[in-house]
Amino acid sequence: MKKLAALCLAILAAACLTACRDGDGKLSIAMEMDGNYQPEDPFVNARLFCVRKDAAALDAEGAFEMEGDSALVEIKDKQADEVLWSRAWEGATARETFDIPLRDMEAGKEYVIGFTGTGIEHALVSVAFDGGLVEERARPESK
Repeated sequence: MKKLAALCLAILAAACLTACRDGDGKLSIAMEMDGNYQPEDPFVNARLFCVRKDAAALDAEGAFEMEGDSALVEIKDKQADEVLWSRAWEGATARETFDIPLRDMEAGKEYVIGFTGTGIEHALVSVAFDGGLVEERARPESK
């Protein structure tokens, strides 16, 4: 009985640590920062994802809101450190949505959704991908 309870708890924990996939097949990766945001902590302000197969074009929908001084959201090729898409905001920003066109995405590569901000009281970034092509990667454990 204890093993079953431990297994259920482990499955629940894994589900809580992954991105949300809604009923229509969209994968949504979200980051929320508050007044305790520390920009030098890479596990607070970045999420990893990959594509299951090569894609010449991958369109995503982003959403952003902020109470703070400034913010930069980027999507990068993790290994090459190449910026594939970026957008910056200054000052308080009401929730807005926008398209994120990504090109030449390769299976097996890791990509990073990164947030950098100053004077953050609250910020929310989410990126939603259609279909089952994208999966979130587990964050590396801090040592």
